[in-house]
Amino acid sequence: MKQMKLTTPLPPEVLERIRNGRKAVEGEEANIIRCPKCRHVLMKKYSDAKGHIDCKCTKCGEEFVVDLFSWRRAR
Repeated sequence: MKQMKLTTPLPPEVLERIRNGRKAVEGEEANIIRCPKCRHVLMKKYSDAKGHIDCKCTKCGEEFVVDLFSWRRAR
């Protein structure tokens, strides 16, 4: 994943939210969601994610609406 260079440092509240988010999914296995057209990785989905997400593939440029419920793992 490309990292953007920030011109200003992130506020401490934002850094804390990032740390809390990483702690929340620590040890969980992520489902990888791929572009249906070119199979490039769009995102990783964790078990607590719900709803729909509008995605644009960085490789082929196609846009998709992803229903996160349909990407859950069957146990």
